[in-house]
Amino acid sequence: MDDLRHIPTCILKLVVLGLLLAMPLSAEQGPVNGTVVDFLTGEPLPGANVVVLGTGIGSVADSEGHFILKQVVSDEFTIRVSMVGYGQTEVQVGHETGRNGLVIKLTESDLRGKDMVITATRTKKHKRDVPVIVNIVDDKLFADTQSETLADGIVFQPGLRVENNCQNCGFTQLRINGLEGGYSQILIDGRPIFSALNGVYGLEQIPTSMVEQIEVVRGGGSALYGGNAIAGTVNVITREAIKTGFDVTASKSFLNGGADDHKVSVSTTYVSDDLRAGVSLFGLARSRSPYDHDHDDFSEIVKLQNASFGLRSHLRPSLLSKLTFEFHSLNEDRRGGNRFEFKPHEADIAEWLEHTVIGGSVAYENVLATDELNEVEFYLSAQRTSRDSYYGAGRDPNAYGESLDRTIAAGGHYSRSASSTNDLTFGADLKYNRLEDEIVGYQRFTDQSITTVGAYAQTDWKPVELVNLLLGARLDKHSFVDNPIVSPRANLLLRLNGESQIRLSGSTGYRAPQTFDEDLHIESVSGEALLIELAPDLGTERSWSSSGSYDHSYSNPDYYWGFTLEGFYTKVTDAFILEDNGEDTAGNFLLLKKNGGSAVVKGATLDLRASTWKTSFQAGLTLQSSRYDDPVEWADGLFSDLMLRTPGLYGYYAASWQFASFASAAVSGIYTGPMDVPHLAGYIAEDRLERSDAFWEANASFDLDLGLGGQLPELEIKVGIKNIFNGYQSDFDQGIDRDAGYIYGPRQPRTITASMKVAY
Repeated sequence: MDDLRHIPTCILKLVVLGLLLAMPLSAEQGPVNGTVVDFLTGEPLPGANVVVLGTGIGSVADSEGHFILKQVVSDEFTIRVSMVGYGQTEVQVGHETGRNGLVIKLTESDLRGKDMVITATRTKKHKRDVPVIVNIVDDKLFADTQSETLADGIVFQPGLRVENNCQNCGFTQLRINGLEGGYSQILIDGRPIFSALNGVYGLEQIPTSMVEQIEVVRGGGSALYGGNAIAGTVNVITREAIKTGFDVTASKSFLNGGADDHKVSVSTTYVSDDLRAGVSLFGLARSRSPYDHDHDDFSEIVKLQNASFGLRSHLRPSLLSKLTFEFHSLNEDRRGGNRFEFKPHEADIAEWLEHTVIGGSVAYENVLATDELNEVEFYLSAQRTSRDSYYGAGRDPNAYGESLDRTIAAGGHYSRSASSTNDLTFGADLKYNRLEDEIVGYQRFTDQSITTVGAYAQTDWKPVELVNLLLGARLDKHSFVDNPIVSPRANLLLRLNGESQIRLSGSTGYRAPQTFDEDLHIESVSGEALLIELAPDLGTERSWSSSGSYDHSYSNPDYYWGFTLEGFYTKVTDAFILEDNGEDTAGNFLLLKKNGGSAVVKGATLDLRASTWKTSFQAGLTLQSSRYDDPVEWADGLFSDLMLRTPGLYGYYAASWQFASFASAAVSGIYTGPMDVPHLAGYIAEDRLERSDAFWEANASFDLDLGLGGQLPELEIKVGIKNIFNGYQSDFDQGIDRDAGYIYGPRQPRTITASMKVAY
């Protein structure tokens, strides 16, 4: 009985002992808090995403960089921290680190070379972890190179050139690896709404204030993005708000002491206190007078009026989901020729175009898990472009035209880790485009409706630690092609060590027999129009691209350097070619677009890069050959097996130096080697090929940042000069009989710019 009396006391002791043992465990079940800061400056990083891997628990750092993670029940776990412009990091949390007062440091991606990219795989990955070479143009490069539009900045990448193809209207096109603009797919936030009509002048209509970064993937990209991606894919990623701010910039430029160019741009961002919602707005107003280089009263650079507005907003229903809305309105009036004080039809030569572009998209993305790839995205995009135009000579009142283009694109994809070493992506999309183009005076009527339905799949497999294999394919049904089109690709990444990598790629592309941007442009030759017609039996153009590259990079907390050497090869079968097709009944010159034989583009690129906390440098050089298997008749009775207007050697460089906390300087340049340029009769007696000179275009700028202190805004004053040595074409045709397409070399002469920016 005495022993029984001690039982309640024993039970009470056991309960107390259990509670004491449980107290440390309970302490480990409270919230986790800390601060996210910049590795170098120690400044807080508001907007950084903080998630606990393997759970749905997460937070966004507030305006002071602080974060709190609630309801974390594990005593040991991993936190992943990421932010735009910084390298992602993972932190192990446990008994040794504690759960309170964590300080997590992020390093800027510019220095580490750890940029996040999405275009190559449709999933966000570090640039060095992708089996495909992805080149990036960001706002720093835009600033260092004095770039104000997409056409200005995108040339500072290996294998890319932007050229002006018309004195009268300023038609520009982007060449990737020497192939014409119609061979490239341009995306806005991954959506294919950049139509054929937008491609004629669109590169100059997109301001850099709208852009977060541009990702470029060279080589066939039809396996992910469908038609036209033969030369490569350019993805313009619009700016997203990550902190509240406002800035306005006013600038004035003088072209070779003659024409002036005025610009005012406004950018403002707002982010809610809980950082779950934000909006970024941009606006641009531009006015440029025409520039006449050879004083013949006919312009070489067009008169331009531009007014653009846009916004991108986001809402996070939860930490791991996001709803995004994007809208843009681009309005542009451009004109070249002569007699600008008169109406277009009262000029001897005039090309006048007034564009109104309205577009937007809505997208929803949801990360379904944090410890593995498991995410879904859906989008709907639309764009409407209307254009009034005049392409005429000899004061012809019948050369006015109207164009209307409507594009709708919708789709989605799902990405999931099949295992710890294999990520799968499946997707489908639909694109509808209708183009109506009418010029009564030339009897040109186009009414083209295209529907493309596609589905794709890919596997990103890592069989061993040092190897990544990316395999994918896409099936497209194009309304102009009878049979479905299959586009496969394969990419291999070999990590030789932590600093060196080898990439091997093989991919395909196609272009359907439809009207493209170059077909809508009307060129003036000898006072008459030059029109492009499509052959009735025009068939699909196909391509095979392969490349191999060696990449080496090294980084530590103080500096980063690296280089990439790549060889590339693209073969186009049933290539689209233009041949002389005589004249129509009105005396206009005709070119016929038809299928030819094969064409081969091959070459090599060298990409150099280095940076410290105060300096940056990058440069690229491309050596290439671009030829048709069979000579092509580029003018009546004249043949060439060369892809014309394509130099065999070209490159760029860009460098900057922050030599004081308030001052920096930048230099950049573009080299364009000699090339064969067609020169049509009119001003000259007969058609002939000209061999152009080589051009060096050197640029420099000086930037002064004045912090006014307190609650006052920051003031930035910048002066710059483009084409310092005035390397510009010197043999333009003159007068009404000129060949407006005989233009090559730098897109502008020596230009001096001064700007002032107020930011808050």
